[in-house]
Amino acid sequence: MKTVVIDAGHGGSDPGATFQGFQEKTFNLSIALNVQRILSLNYEVRVLMTRTTDATVSLRDRTNLANRVNADFFLSIHNNAAGGSGFESYIYNGPLAPNTRTYQNIIHDTTYRAIRKYNVRDRGKKRANFFVTRETNMSSLLIEVLFVDNPADLALLRNSAFINDVSRGIAEGVADALDLPRTPSPPSPPGDGNLYRVIAGSFQNRENAEQRVEALAAEGFPGFVVPTTISGTTYYRVQTGAFSNEENAKEQVERLKRIGITDAFIIRGEDAPAPPPPPEPGEPGDGLFRVIAGSFQNRVNADQRVAFLAQNGIDSFIVPTEINGVTYFRVQTGAYAERENAEAQVARLKAIGITEAFIVRDGDTPAPPQPEPGDGLFRVIAGSFRNRENAEERVAFLAQNGIVSVIIQVEINGVTYFRLQAGAYSMRENAEAQIARLQSIGITDAFIVTDGSTPPTEPEPPVDDGGYKIFGDMYLTACQLDDYAKTVNPGAPNLGHFYLKYGEFYGIRGDVAYAQALNETNYFRFTGDVRPEQNNFAGIGATGGGVQGATFATPEEGVHAHIQHLYAYASTDPIPAGLEKVDPRFDLVTRGIAPTWTRLNGRWAVPGETYGQLILQLHERNITFVLQEMEKQRVQLNDVLDEI
Repeated sequence: MKTVVIDAGHGGSDPGATFQGFQEKTFNLSIALNVQRILSLNYEVRVLMTRTTDATVSLRDRTNLANRVNADFFLSIHNNAAGGSGFESYIYNGPLAPNTRTYQNIIHDTTYRAIRKYNVRDRGKKRANFFVTRETNMSSLLIEVLFVDNPADLALLRNSAFINDVSRGIAEGVADALDLPRTPSPPSPPGDGNLYRVIAGSFQNRENAEQRVEALAAEGFPGFVVPTTISGTTYYRVQTGAFSNEENAKEQVERLKRIGITDAFIIRGEDAPAPPPPPEPGEPGDGLFRVIAGSFQNRVNADQRVAFLAQNGIDSFIVPTEINGVTYFRVQTGAYAERENAEAQVARLKAIGITEAFIVRDGDTPAPPQPEPGDGLFRVIAGSFRNRENAEERVAFLAQNGIVSVIIQVEINGVTYFRLQAGAYSMRENAEAQIARLQSIGITDAFIVTDGSTPPTEPEPPVDDGGYKIFGDMYLTACQLDDYAKTVNPGAPNLGHFYLKYGEFYGIRGDVAYAQALNETNYFRFTGDVRPEQNNFAGIGATGGGVQGATFATPEEGVHAHIQHLYAYASTDPIPAGLEKVDPRFDLVTRGIAPTWTRLNGRWAVPGETYGQLILQLHERNITFVLQEMEKQRVQLNDVLDEI
């Protein structure tokens, strides 16, 4: 029997690509679990997973597993980012194990045929120096299933029908490539009535069902949506398992309850009419105490709250509710028969900073969103931005540091600002304590607003401060850059030519950018969160706390992304013609905010109060080293002249 190792990319402290609160790691795991399920049920194969939950697993541990079990094939499942669209696959760009090219062709083509009906772009079969394809001893393939930061692709990734189709395409491709024998199917009774299907929630709103699928995937449960019509009403059931033994189905229900899915139930058979599902979440009449972890007029804020709760291991979904003609998006996180259980959930929410959680029961009027001005509360604003994407980036950063926040759109003197509210307090000292907490993680622009006060606004891009500009001429050669790095780290890679090449393309001082790379990587020794195999020389997306940030296919692409990220900070112009957007965070930068190196202080790195100065100091050391070497050469050449 052949062995296949399936690798769900990223996980745990490494979210992978992120966009609007959605994280690559969740989609990767959802697809990987489905591929595992399809292969295990239909083929004679041993399937091992590098992770089955939201766990942190190093790249080395992933490849070590495959090598240790002498796997026949290694498949790494990822989503893409950086502004493109579509599906692509990668094999190693060096020596290959036998049949690797054939496997890529079969799996790529089979997968694409399964998703072509969604008008997905085929980006082709490619080669790159990815760690997991390089360090595995067997044939290996890395696939990139759509782009998380493309709204159309993201909509498909959130569609369980697409996830099921792409998973089946991948699984069937693997089976065809490895020539896996099918599992003999025992005869089934008419109507398949011996199967007990576990339903992990039933919803009248499809989006709520899709969110439940995502939450299940994060906990290691594969699920998919099954539309069912009962008495003329369509319900979207989330199925997560079908068992021939009723006891196994009951055990699955108990496992679901342990992760907070209290509305799971079992149905028997497939064609027989199913009983009505448990009362729809939000539907009155069942006497349950529902815990609401926030109520918002802006759906995006509700989505962000769901994402934050998921990061803290709490399952939730959104229930649109209309009150006095106004639609609110409530985030429900549990429904309990006993009030004390609901109160325990509220206490759990407050422990992670959700202070506005409340309980509703039949006929109760839900609380509105964040309290409106006039309530005397002291609101903590963790930043105010004109660009919504900048606000969303700040929300994600706060969430990584355990601070929940919501975006509130306000208009001041005809200008729209996006404020990040991180708490509302009846006592000023509590608000000031929250300000201190924000400052301790580098948020220096936090402030407090009360009734009628006007918040500070995001500063305009600064005028010339007289500092050394990011745009400008380069004076050091590639060899001079690389030779200096090797005085500290003899094993440093030769990247100088890439920095000068892309510096020339963008008009940026690539030799100074090289000094920034020395600062970010500790002379390419990578002693922080970023690992060498990521080719991330600028710490792009590495926000601390173990978050490793972006990964690039090659060293050249990593340098290109670095220069491009600098270009975003220093210029408001579009990317130069003929150059592809490779920086996944290019659009999250306030364009033109930092025309000089010292203007990067507190922006590229937080708190980073002397960040730009450190870069320039390293550049000065490089210049001093070059001058010393030139002086040595001058003396040597003079000696030669004397001899002549």
